[in-house]
Amino acid sequence: MSNNTLTMCRAAGCSFFKYLEDNGIDDPMSITPDVVKAFHDQDVHSTPEIKNAYGSKLRQLLRYMAGQDLVLPTLVFAVSAGCAPHRSIVDVLSDDMVKKIYEYREKASTPIELRDTAMVMLGLRMGIRGADILKLQVNDFDWKNKTVSFIQQKTRRAITLPVPTDVGNSVYKYIMDGCPGSAAAGNGYIFIRHQAPYIPLKVTTACRGALKRILAGYGFELSAGQGFHMTRKTFATRMLQAGNRLDDISNALGHARQETAEVYLERDEDKMRLCPLEFGGVLS
Repeated sequence: MSNNTLTMCRAAGCSFFKYLEDNGIDDPMSITPDVVKAFHDQDVHSTPEIKNAYGSKLRQLLRYMAGQDLVLPTLVFAVSAGCAPHRSIVDVLSDDMVKKIYEYREKASTPIELRDTAMVMLGLRMGIRGADILKLQVNDFDWKNKTVSFIQQKTRRAITLPVPTDVGNSVYKYIMDGCPGSAAAGNGYIFIRHQAPYIPLKVTTACRGALKRILAGYGFELSAGQGFHMTRKTFATRMLQAGNRLDDISNALGHARQETAEVYLERDEDKMRLCPLEFGGVLS
């Protein structure tokens, strides 16, 4: 979790336990749905969105406590939401887009083209987040064993991933033929600016820009609100459609919890059609 997320978790948990203490509740089994609801109702925040965010952290706490057999697993349902949850079906790159990315890779020759290709291939073929791609260093790659190891910025967890040959070749080609002559200023980081000062790229929009430039060359545009994260979603969706287990997909993506990968289930349309509901049963 990021520092901001951890801060919110800490604040939500401390407020909840302070409320329990103030009301003389010192036994986990005395935490009833009415107690949780009463706390949540009096927990005032400036906007409904912020209240919902703190509510979600309280649910995480209650799920953890249920996992430790401290409270009932159904207690989490006592935390209401101020509005119905909104979910959008995962947007992924189309087959035509992916085909053109590979076509672009074959033709890439300029330093910027090589850099764009390496970035997009790391996202598309390995599902690495843009923020993690920008922090990759040359020493993170084990070229002999074809792996890359790094600490994920979002989860703070170390992860080692196998590097597909086409990805390794793209990264290697950029390092050898694309990096500026003054790349030493990059302090070992792979992706650096191509204009002075030659320092590591820090803004994640650099990865989105790489994807946009490649697709724009073939007449494609990213839809509103979509960015480089589409490469990660495409990677996960293709793993699912290839028959990989959900826990394997979650491990490949470096998720802290397997449930995070469940959002990709809705993209496997062929398997979704195997479990339809009869309208009669729904209406009755």
